[in-house]
Amino acid sequence: MANLHSASVSAASHAIRESVPHILERLGIPVAGLVSDSRKAMPGVIFAAYPGEARDGRDFIAQAVAQRVDGVLWEADHYQWDPALGIPNAGVVGLKTRIGEIAAHVYGEPSRALHMVGITGTNGKTSVAHWIAQALSQLGRKTAVVGTVGNGFPGALTPALNTTPDAIELQQRLAHYRQQGAVACAMEVSSHGLAQGRVNGTSFNVAVLTNLSRDHLDYHGDMENYAHAKARLFSWPGLEWVVVNVDDAFGQQLESETRPARVAGYGFRRGAVVADTLRLSQAGLHLNVHTDWGNAELDVPLLGRFNAANVLAVLASLLVSGVKLNDACQALAHITPPPGRMQTFGGNAHPLVVVDYAHTPDALEKVLATLREIVSGGRLICVFG
Repeated sequence: MANLHSASVSAASHAIRESVPHILERLGIPVAGLVSDSRKAMPGVIFAAYPGEARDGRDFIAQAVAQRVDGVLWEADHYQWDPALGIPNAGVVGLKTRIGEIAAHVYGEPSRALHMVGITGTNGKTSVAHWIAQALSQLGRKTAVVGTVGNGFPGALTPALNTTPDAIELQQRLAHYRQQGAVACAMEVSSHGLAQGRVNGTSFNVAVLTNLSRDHLDYHGDMENYAHAKARLFSWPGLEWVVVNVDDAFGQQLESETRPARVAGYGFRRGAVVADTLRLSQAGLHLNVHTDWGNAELDVPLLGRFNAANVLAVLASLLVSGVKLNDACQALAHITPPPGRMQTFGGNAHPLVVVDYAHTPDALEKVLATLREIVSGGRLICVFG
């Protein structure tokens, strides 16, 4: 029977963590869909109301009810339900942190049916995610991508509002990609997304660290909190492999602390994937790589010394995902930059124009240093703003 009069939720009832099926059972009605934005409230969905970063979703319950949602899940802490609303509802302590699990259950646990690769780090997330998706798709494993410059499949992206979608949208997207035939997903996982629980309820097979430098301190306060948010991904339940940049101090820390997942380090000095030779030109990168899976020469049509590290991250991710070394190298020979990531125009007899999203001091410095190497004695002009 539908629960129309749920008031407060006692602390005693939550001394033991309540299961998702039991939460939904308390609603007393079937749940086919969820929304947390009252502007999307409509018949056929449940409105999830909880405090956000800027607004409290519980302030919009009446609006959602007026728009004829089927029911309401609401954050029970410091809130009293109004029985006059006359709609099935259930109060949940800590709803914001649980909504990812709830959404995953409602949409059929889509991440469990996909090979999920989560990529985090200050710089390089977008490129690594796109190249993993491109490479796996070339090898016959249809792979979706979720991240800053768009969500979907390589070559067919829809614009993204956030690097990591909100918890409900993420599960909706993963379910949609699965329905479209995806067998894998490469996903950027931001520090905001981790701290705010947007990926809660998502299963990851592989977690990747690109690097860690100063960014988002307005949100996290200091580097320690920023690193702590990133580190959450590498202790994720069920994680099989951790791929870390062992030329990065934070990567070295994760390498030594990560348990029980297996660790594959990559870099230019040591690791499971090591490049001992790197040549740069306007045609791209040439690397000699030594790996725990064998040795190879790798030619990639990308600019930038820092992109060489990103390529190693992709190669390591492919190898731990069961791709053979030769197949991985052949696929990487055909990858292209995502929009705004060292995209090139012109060149040869014309000026070479490079478009890059670099917006942190570290990223811009790396881009300019890379281009200085390529143009050698020529002119380098930077337009930034």
